[in-house]
Amino acid sequence: MKNTSLVTIGILCFNQKDLVIDAIDSVINQSYDNIELIVFDDGSSDGTVETLKEKRDELYQRFNRVEMVFNDENGGNIAKNENEIINRSNGEYIYILAGDDLLFPDFVTKCVEYLGDHQEIDIVMTNGITANEHYQLAYGYDFEDIFFKSKPDLQYNSMYYRVICNNFLFAQGMLIRKNLYSKIGLHDESIKYEDYEFWIRCCKNNVRIEYIPEILAVWRRAETSLTYYKKNTKEKIDANIDAEFKAKEKYINDFDKKRRDLIVAKTILNFLQTCKNNNYYNGIVKLKKYAEKHNIKTDLNNLWTVEKPVSSLLGWQTKEFNVWCINEYFKKEGINHIAVYGYGLYGKRIVNAIEMTAGSLDYIIDKACKEDDLHRIYRPNDELPEVDMVVIALTYEIDSIKTYLQKKVRTRILTLDDFVYNIYRIACDEGD
Repeated sequence: MKNTSLVTIGILCFNQKDLVIDAIDSVINQSYDNIELIVFDDGSSDGTVETLKEKRDELYQRFNRVEMVFNDENGGNIAKNENEIINRSNGEYIYILAGDDLLFPDFVTKCVEYLGDHQEIDIVMTNGITANEHYQLAYGYDFEDIFFKSKPDLQYNSMYYRVICNNFLFAQGMLIRKNLYSKIGLHDESIKYEDYEFWIRCCKNNVRIEYIPEILAVWRRAETSLTYYKKNTKEKIDANIDAEFKAKEKYINDFDKKRRDLIVAKTILNFLQTCKNNNYYNGIVKLKKYAEKHNIKTDLNNLWTVEKPVSSLLGWQTKEFNVWCINEYFKKEGINHIAVYGYGLYGKRIVNAIEMTAGSLDYIIDKACKEDDLHRIYRPNDELPEVDMVVIALTYEIDSIKTYLQKKVRTRILTLDDFVYNIYRIACDEGD
């Protein structure tokens, strides 16, 4: 039976006159009929409000119900505004669209169909693309624009740790069953700048997230985006650092000391690269304070000056697997998802190193080690998910293992020597 439940779509905007109409039009053009629209403007001063009011008649003709909310002043609290939309909503399902993002026409239809067929699921997430602010749906997209290059691992028994380490979820592609908010609460309004805390809380409570492998949403990185750092750079970086740490610090004590250190170290590494790319030294100072707060041993100045690569993090002194160099290698080669073959001495070193970088360790291939709640283990005869790179962390039978892997995955396969060589090459290039 076709699902015709009411869906609430909220649109949040602030000073996005030239972009928000694209967002609204992408909702108007949804193939799903039963939608209520709530537009929430947070005190725009660039003509956005007037533009929205001109669109009002068309919205009333298209949607089941329309509500437009205009704040007199900019409050800057995204979490509070999202909660306002949720509290005003009547839909069985809720989606909140940023004023600079877009939806492909079948987004709502595909998501509602999935949730209707899977009553045990509270959140469904589609794939999507990232684009600049000039992107239009008619433009199409290239492979490099796709958010998930391979199927994301959403095994909920390990999601909590993996999401608090590094948020790999595509929030722009998520439709939520409204009653989820009554189960785990609304967005935390003390964290004004993002909804990351809500996704961590979902994972802590074992909320099931399922995946639709279709391109159905667009994350446009416009000047108004919180992660677009070419405008209001320092304020945005500072706010994002504070918001992310505040979100993680609510839950970090659920983990043992080693995992707490890894969570903090990974967060620092991610933001260090952002600060370095944007020539923002005071951001480094802020990160050093967070490192000191959590008793993390770091040598952050070396990352800034690049006089030499960092050779220690969390007191870790293994030269062959310098964390910073691995991070740089992953960045230059576009590597986000990694698998490791072999979980012996070298395998454990590589796994520990990857966990301290911005890359995602998707799984380990090993015939003997036991699976735990932190690592996904595959046996050599299993079907292997696609990743960006597989590292063979063994020093024997390398040729036969490489031949075997070439039949199992279509990706780059590096031996231990190749992996270490590439890292040293990064170190030498930066040292010059």
